[in-house]
Amino acid sequence: MAPMAILELVDGKRDMLWSMTARRVARSAILGTKWLSESSRDAMYRVFQFRGPDAVKQFDEEVERQKQLLLREDRKISREHKAIGERTVKQIEERVDERLRWTTSRHNRRAIREVQRKRVNQGWEDSKATEEDKDAELKKYKDARQIKQKQMSLTDSGRN
Repeated sequence: MAPMAILELVDGKRDMLWSMTARRVARSAILGTKWLSESSRDAMYRVFQFRGPDAVKQFDEEVERQKQLLLREDRKISREHKAIGERTVKQIEERVDERLRWTTSRHNRRAIREVQRKRVNQGWEDSKATEEDKDAELKKYKDARQIKQKQMSLTDSGRN
């Protein structure tokens, strides 16, 4: 709807009123309500006032187009809600941790270390890994930490 909204805004406020009124009528038709609100009726009066003889036909076409858009949006939203509802607690926690990793400031070393420790510990708890696997992951963690420290020392020395 956003690309169309830009075009409609360029066309003018009357065309925007036309589209939004058609959208309101389409929504009420989808919901199966018998009556339109007073503001919708007033908007329809303003829309039809100077449109010409085939305004009702054009308005009905716009209402049908808006119905199709609304139904498509509703299907998409319901799919997203269904996907969210099917997530396990573990998946939600992983998503929260992932967002925390991306939103933590790179200058907040304590928070970064905590996130990394939590990630490593969570991996150990979740997996039925052997000691070799755990040692390899710990080595990878230490290597990444050393690389990060080298990078930070290089940037610190570059500032002086």
